[in-house]
This record gives sequence, C-alpha cells and structure tokens, in this order.
Amino acid sequence: MQCLTPFLAKLKSTPDGDASLLDNTLIFWASNMSNGNLHSHKAVPNMLIGGAMGRHRGGQHIQRTGTTANLLLKVLHMYGIEQESVGDSTGELTL
Repeated sequence: MQCLTPFLAKLKSTPDGDASLLDNTLIFWASNMSNGNLHSHKAVPNMLIGGAMGRHRGGQHIQRTGTTANLLLKVLHMYGIEQESVGDSTGELTL
C-alpha cells in the first residue's frame, strides 16, 4: 500500500496522447479475502483506479454485497468483451 500513491502519481504525471497514463489505464486493486479468519472471499474490498480511456468515472465509493466476479464481468464489458459470466457472477455490477 505504501507504493500505491507514488505509483498513481507517476501514472498521472506521465503523458499518454492527449491525456495521462492514469486516464488511459484501469487498475483493479483488491485483496483475495474479506475475512482472513474465515477465509471468506465474499464482500472483498476492491478498487478500480484510473479512467480506462473514458470508460470509468472515479470518485465514487460503492458498497455492494455479493461476489467480486460481478465487478470483473463489468470490467470485461467496459472493454467490449461480451462475456456472459465470470466465475460465480450473477450479472454485471452497476457502477
């Protein structure tokens, strides 16, 4: 985590076409468990960072229940990959 802020600052300060590298990137930052004692993979904290070339609007805190796979399915759809499901997804997460 100590490296995340300087890394994002470097991406933001790096030009990439008419925008910054951060504007044209999407980073999925997550843990593999929400509760290490229970080894639970439900309600895992995640972050989507970056603009994804205009496909992602940041500055939001969205709290949802369910599987991370719904978020991963949303990311695929953001990039035009029309996958029906990912893992145990139940549908695309609405951002």
